[in-house]
Amino acid sequence: NDQMYQRITDTVVELIKSTHVNIGFYVTSYKELSELRSRGLTEKNVGKKLFFAEQGMNAEQTDKLVNQFVQEKDTGACLVSVLGGRSSEGTDFRDKAMQMVIILGIPFQRPDPISTAKQEYYSGLNANGFEIVSLLPALYKNSQAAGRPLRSLTDRVCVMILEERMEKYIKRAGYLPDWISKNAQVVDYHLSALVEEVRVFFAE
Repeated sequence: NDQMYQRITDTVVELIKSTHVNIGFYVTSYKELSELRSRGLTEKNVGKKLFFAEQGMNAEQTDKLVNQFVQEKDTGACLVSVLGGRSSEGTDFRDKAMQMVIILGIPFQRPDPISTAKQEYYSGLNANGFEIVSLLPALYKNSQAAGRPLRSLTDRVCVMILEERMEKYIKRAGYLPDWISKNAQVVDYHLSALVEEVRVFFAE
């Protein structure tokens, strides 16, 4: 609803403003991205350059956008894209080209006849069809986006996943990579608390 989207937009704007490093911000869909842009996710409000991935971009266009974003690492910018896209799974951000990742939500696939049939098949084998077909692939996309800037053992990146359901998945073995589940910290969804976490992380 409108109130929820406005609250999310306000939160993301403040998080982007809270540090001068390059940030990757990933959402679940282009529709969601459009909602956030219409409610204030703008360069004027965040005080830094925003590089938006657009639906239908080809590989060359995406690579050009990423390269422009990387060039801003000394002053700080934000790359805004969707989970499962080229910049969230197929691109590595080395040498502090991205030092913070913000992920909004879990990118569940929309139900369709094929995925529904697969879920029913696995359920018929006494397996968890939803988990196999929908949940684990979606969490994989979250993990891929979170790990884009982590290219060596010495890399240090602030990752914020704005999704309350992640708390239970963090605690379940095998749902997320160890580097996430063992290092994750659950923070109450209060803007001041989130901004303070970012401030403390980059002050260390």
